[in-house]
Parts: sequence; structure tokens; C-alpha cells
Amino acid sequence: MKREFSENNTIESLIKVLEPAMKGRALSKDELITDIIFEEAGVFSIASQILITENGESTWEKFKKTANKMDSLYPDEQITQKMQEKLDSKELQTYQDLTSLMEKARGFRINQLKRIYTQITSEQTKKQKPKEICHSLTIWINTNKTKIQKVKDTISVELSNFRMDELDNIIVTALKNELD
Repeated sequence: MKREFSENNTIESLIKVLEPAMKGRALSKDELITDIIFEEAGVFSIASQILITENGESTWEKFKKTANKMDSLYPDEQITQKMQEKLDSKELQTYQDLTSLMEKARGFRINQLKRIYTQITSEQTKKQKPKEICHSLTIWINTNKTKIQKVKDTISVELSNFRMDELDNIIVTALKNELD
């Protein structure tokens, strides 16, 4: 916990009071009912929800991975900035806060991918997962690459100052099946 959060989020006193029970001995009720133990038990409760690994990855690790992905894809978006604030904070974050932000980030990402899908294909997708949306777009691009190239060439000729680099990047990425 000290690696990720501030010194205010310690459970050292709690661990010291619980050590006898961890060794099979009785606990001292007088030591258990202090304010510091009560506070540290609260920290322990919150920390165990976000730092204990489930299915190979803790909620905190999932949050960091999601925040980093959002930062690489959408660095200026409000949801990304909120996630970065949580990462930069030395305060212990709650499970509810982290999972709520991850869900908002996932929703934002899906909406962005659906918008791109619709802009490129002039169709709407019913897919709800980023990989499914990207897979559908990859199939559409592969099926329509001749049409896409004709539109791109026409735009390049008719609007000589218009740059198509970003569309080229999307097409190349999709054709390499790396879009996710």
C-alpha cells in the first residue's frame, strides 16, 4: 500500500494488534477498540477491495491499465483527466469510484468507436464491445477497400489541400487487424 498511496493509509497498528490471532493466539479486546485501529480497519477494508487480485489482476491494476489506455487514445478528454487525477492522488481510492470511472471510460470508448464506424461506413453498428466494433469495421474496410480508395483519390484531386493521413492510418491499421 505504501508504494501506491500516502503514509496516511497505513495499517501497521492494525497488523500489530492482529498478529496474535494470525499466530493462533487470542486478541486483546482493549487494543482492538482504539480509534487508530478503527481507522486502520477502514483503510484495510477499502484497500482489500481494490488491491486484492481477482482473476490475476487487482481492481487497482485494471484501473491503471484503463487509465493509461485512455491517456494514449484520448488524452484531452474529461474522463481521462479524472482518471489521471485518481492515479496521481496519494489518497486511497474506493472500489466504487474506480469501477465507476472504468465503466464511464468503457462507455466513452464504445461511443467513440461507434461514431467512427458510422462516419466511415454510413451505417450504424449494434456491436457493444470495442473489439467487436473494430472487427466489424475491419471486415467492412476489407470488403470496401476499392470504394474507399476511389473516394480517397477523388478527395485528394478535388481538394488538393485536404490531408487524408488519418484515414490512411485507420485503413492501414484495420487491414492489419490491429484496431482495438
